[in-house]
Amino acid sequence: MEGLNWQSLLIKAIPPLSHTETDEVILWQGSRALIFLRMLANNKSCIIFNFDLQHSNFMKTEAAVVLMLRFFEQIRDKKPNREQLTTETSQPLKLVTPPITKDSPITMEISDLETPPSSSGEIKNKIINTYSRNQNLTAPDTPCFFVISHAGKPLLSAANYFADTREADFSSCAESYLPASTNPSAVDRHTSEDHLWRYWACLALFATLASWFYSRSK
Repeated sequence: MEGLNWQSLLIKAIPPLSHTETDEVILWQGSRALIFLRMLANNKSCIIFNFDLQHSNFMKTEAAVVLMLRFFEQIRDKKPNREQLTTETSQPLKLVTPPITKDSPITMEISDLETPPSSSGEIKNKIINTYSRNQNLTAPDTPCFFVISHAGKPLLSAANYFADTREADFSSCAESYLPASTNPSAVDRHTSEDHLWRYWACLALFATLASWFYSRSK
């Protein structure tokens, strides 16, 4: 709900639904809970609208679009599913995995850039890393292709590349102070000189003398 504005929401008064203490109310209208989240069985959640959607302008508000998008993203983040990404070397990986044990570990299959995975995700000339417990996963520290799998089911297929460190190299940064006396030098340093300015000055002088010569007799 962060940053969402509900001032333009118009709803029709209907008998409200009751919410329990375990429900998380995310939008109030006075003492009435308009929108709240409810946890269901198997750690599933649902969003409940405590007003008539058909007789409101909820679908026409910008806040409604952002609210539903965030709710769907939360559901998607909790669901293990195969992803395809382009990662940077040593990038932390946010990956939803089934329970990881010694009997059911996850594996990271790594190959070099010359042998990309096949269309089915199979990797040849690979290096296999095994993880038998939940831990923070990171992409390999060298450019490569890699696939993370669990029980033979791919969870992540990625191409790993080395980012250009010059894009984020702030090691030489420092504060800069230019007093009024140095402003002309700064302008000169960042200005391209017109090499024909001397000719333009001579032409302007010649035009002035010519006009003075012809106007003098009058």
